[in-house]
Amino acid sequence: MTEVQIKMAKASKDDIHKMIEFFRFIEEFMEYGTHTPENDETEEESIDLTDEQFVERLRGLWGGRLGNGHSVDCSWSRVVNGCDMLIANVCDPDADTLELRQDWAKLILAADENKAFSPTE
Repeated sequence: MTEVQIKMAKASKDDIHKMIEFFRFIEEFMEYGTHTPENDETEEESIDLTDEQFVERLRGLWGGRLGNGHSVDCSWSRVVNGCDMLIANVCDPDADTLELRQDWAKLILAADENKAFSPTE
């Protein structure tokens, strides 16, 4: 029987944090925009940045592959592709929520039950 292995770099907590920070910033911009003379009527809700400052901040968050280590550039693929891989291989394909595949869940339960009654412990 041929063994197939699937491996991918695991997203770190830092990768996930970077993605959350980046997309919260984008989400806030999409909801409120930035403060410019043209949108004075929404000044209280807008991000306290000019459009130019927004772009500068966005570029800083994005970073680059050789960036300062606080960038989203490399993190996003580990987070998104790692999640996709886990969903495709570990999660129940018939569930609408993140649930363990039924065949794996049954094997784990059976193994736990066998371990509980193991005479070697």
